[in-house]
This record gives sequence, structure tokens and C-alpha cells, in this order.
Amino acid sequence: PYRPARGGWSAAEDEPPLTIVTAAHDGLSLGRLDASKDLRLRAYATGVFRSSIEVRTDVAQVAADGSEEEVGEVLTVMVARQPPPPSSASGGATAASGTQRHQPLVAAPLPPLDLTRSSESSPEAEAEAEQRRQEAERNQARRKAQAAKALKHAPPTQEEV
Repeated sequence: PYRPARGGWSAAEDEPPLTIVTAAHDGLSLGRLDASKDLRLRAYATGVFRSSIEVRTDVAQVAADGSEEEVGEVLTVMVARQPPPPSSASGGATAASGTQRHQPLVAAPLPPLDLTRSSESSPEAEAEAEQRRQEAERNQARRKAQAAKALKHAPPTQEEV
């Protein structure tokens, strides 16, 4: 079967199940909306990291003539998770009851995103793909910097008190 999050075609049926979940919506921004016009959402992956994916969704209002006006965007971060590898110490079951222990899911590695591997490969498409990759890396760095300043990691500064 074809498994894109596992890197493509795979004959291995014993791979652990993969779950991809939404971790965060980052920076939703919407301009003035006209309730008489339809909205069109256009989403695309901007980056794939070790175990996460960043997806950008552009929001446009559609006029009666079909023209679009971009009115907003949002970044969605999704993470890949899988069951932990079996532990030889516990064997995954309790001795008394023989029932399976619930274990939290762990990060699952993802293959890199190739933004240039399409039928429209051109210098312009490759330049746009490079811009998306750089944007995703800047966004990831910003999110990591914000997380490092979170109250659970660092106390408030004197200015913040």
C-alpha cells in the first residue's frame, strides 16, 4: 500500500499504526468579511519536520465574477504519533489480569517534504517551494522561541509582573 507519511510504497504490514493529529492553530488572522460573498479556503503544506507538519490555509472571498480577494490565513501544526516500541521488561501486559496496558503515543518520524516533486516543476515553482520551506523554518523557530518563554519554562520578567 502507498503510505505517504511513511515515505511512499511499503510492503511492511507490521509497521506501527500512525496517527496524525492537530496540535495547534497558529496566528489566525482575518480581515473584514462580507457575509454576501463565499469563502474559498486553499491549504498546502509548507514544511515537514522530524515529526510535525505545518499547513498554511489561505482564506479568500469570492466575488460574483469569480475573482478572489485574500482576507486571511492560518497556520496549522499537525504532529505524527505512534505506539511506543514494545518493552521487553513489561511485555505490554499486566501479569495479574493479562490485559493490555495503555501507553501514551510517542513522536513518529516523517519523511521530508519534497515541494518540487510535481508535474509543474519549473524554476518559478522551485523558487516558490524554497520560499515556503524558509517560511516554515522561520515559523518553527518563532514557535520554539515562544515556547521557551512560556511560564512553565521560565518565570515572568520584572517588566511582565
